[in-house]
Amino acid sequence: MPNHLLRYVCFYASFVAASTAFDAVVSVPSLRADEPRAAVAAFDATLLKIPDGETTEFYQKRLEVLLAELRARPSAKPEQKGFPFVNLSPEQRELTPAIATVRLKLADDASLTQPQRNECFRAALDILSAANDLAALRAIVAKEKAAYKASPNDKSAERVAFTEQIIVNRRLVSVLQSLSKRYADRPITRRDPPTLTPEEEAELRSLETELVAKVKAAEIPFQPTDAVQDWADVAVSYLSIFEGLASQIGSSFKKELRNVLADSDDAKRRKIAERLSAEIRRDELPGKELKLEGVLADGTELDWESYRGKVVWFQTRPNFGTLTPFASQNDAPQIAKYKELYAKYADAGLAVLEYNHLLRAPEKDVKQFVPEPGYPILSRRLSADAKKDYVDFAELYALERFAQAILIDVDGKVVSVRPNVDDLEKLLKERFPNVK
Repeated sequence: MPNHLLRYVCFYASFVAASTAFDAVVSVPSLRADEPRAAVAAFDATLLKIPDGETTEFYQKRLEVLLAELRARPSAKPEQKGFPFVNLSPEQRELTPAIATVRLKLADDASLTQPQRNECFRAALDILSAANDLAALRAIVAKEKAAYKASPNDKSAERVAFTEQIIVNRRLVSVLQSLSKRYADRPITRRDPPTLTPEEEAELRSLETELVAKVKAAEIPFQPTDAVQDWADVAVSYLSIFEGLASQIGSSFKKELRNVLADSDDAKRRKIAERLSAEIRRDELPGKELKLEGVLADGTELDWESYRGKVVWFQTRPNFGTLTPFASQNDAPQIAKYKELYAKYADAGLAVLEYNHLLRAPEKDVKQFVPEPGYPILSRRLSADAKKDYVDFAELYALERFAQAILIDVDGKVVSVRPNVDDLEKLLKERFPNVK
């Protein structure tokens, strides 16, 4: 996939599943003898007009016809290989308003079961999202808000939240699609971010403001469900994308969220705020001194002063999934490059220190997990067991979930908190200019 940031964006349901959601219930005969049963060579445009006041069977049959016609029409070719979003052709887009209208009528049909009605509603949103019909989605929000205002109820509250979350998702998808067209020749990463157009930047800032506002005070209260996340969870799930696309926007987004959540009466939200605070502390480490302390895997205490004058690669790992200095994933070319750099600079003053979350050594079989050449392993568990009030680096800097890396200079100050192999090579060349 040319743009791996796209992997973080969730498309709420499969278009295929949505387009066949009622195949199992369309066998009932139509109450109108002239209602077609399948797509015809010359599709009758009058079928796009969905009348009010018809029966359940009528709308089910009309949906069958519209879906058959949708499948029969030419599909749009994906904009690029592996692109994860549904692309509808102009011929298919002509059908989406009618399909959504029928599904929304069925979603309000009391003769159907609640799961069927929920599925109809979500399928309607799916196809409108695939067609990028934000106006129709906003009209649904307005209708459900009016219903809630007239008579507060859980159904309308959930529908408003669910639809608004899809709108936010769709708007972000549109930005990513725009970027993917311009950057089809290279991946977009945190270390190699794109140059945003004024329109793209304005849309991201608008989304940031809107998400923070919804986290702070939802207009309509609702209980999060399997289908509808709490707005705090939604906002946090987008943070990595914002940070990857525009670090300044991502940084301000994270701080605003932290501030809003920290003032919450909800314990879960305050816990999220604590996590964001730890990430902010980690992001702000460059230029600051980092004093490492704790118990090593062999049971001895770390002598951090002995590292003064050395460049330290402080690698954190949740386990022993990768048996190579520096590497955080099993990528053969990357691992080979890390080994090369380690061999090149170790004698010049490069030291490696691992911070392992799970290791409770000394254990007799620990050596089988330690790569050659070996290096000291700082044990989070042993440090906690020592009861000497050692700093829990995993908690303080949000290092416990994934493999992280921090490069520390000879004076103990942090140089970088997320250097990859290319960053590392450049930084080491700057610090060891005499090594050829």
